[in-house]
Amino acid sequence: MKSSKVCTYCGEDKALSEYNNCARGGLLGKNPRCKSCRSILNAENYQRGVGYMNEYLREHYQHTCQICNEQFPREILHFHHVNPEEKELKLEAAAWRGGKNPSPKVLDEVKKCVVLCSNCHILEHIAMKNEETLVGNKKAYSRYRNHGITSYESVDGGDDGPEDRRGTKLSLSV
Repeated sequence: MKSSKVCTYCGEDKALSEYNNCARGGLLGKNPRCKSCRSILNAENYQRGVGYMNEYLREHYQHTCQICNEQFPREILHFHHVNPEEKELKLEAAAWRGGKNPSPKVLDEVKKCVVLCSNCHILEHIAMKNEETLVGNKKAYSRYRNHGITSYESVDGGDDGPEDRRGTKLSLSV
C-alpha cells in the first residue's frame, strides 16, 4: 500500500498522516489537500464569508440594529430568525463562504431574519419567552431595555430569575 501522496494544492509529496480522512472516499481514503493547505484554504474561505456578510449588512442595513437603530460593527450584529420554526440554516460567517457571491440558500434564509445587535438579540429572546416581540414595537423595547430588576439570586440558584417592576419574569433561554 502506498504511504504517501501529492497534495493537489501545494504539489508536495507528503506522508498519508499529513492528510485528513475523506468521507467521500478520495484517493487512498484521504482528502486531496494536505492538512496545512486545508487550514490555509479554510481561513481564506472564512474571510471570504466574513466579507460577504459584512458587505450584505452594509448594503442592506447600514450596519444598523433593527430594534435600537444604532450602528455597530459586523461582530456585534446577529441575524435573528423572526419565526424560529422556519430556521433552516445558521447565518454565521461559515454559511456565507463559497463562490463569488453568497449562495441562494443563504440569501433565502436572510429573508426570514431581522438584524439585531447582541444586546437587542438577547432582549428579543427574553420577550419571545414572554410571547412578545420587540421588532417594530418601541413601547415593548423601552419596557425591556429600561427594566428595573427587583430580585436576582444567581444563575443556578433557586430563583427563577430576575423580574421587572411589574413582576414579569426576565429569564432567558437561547
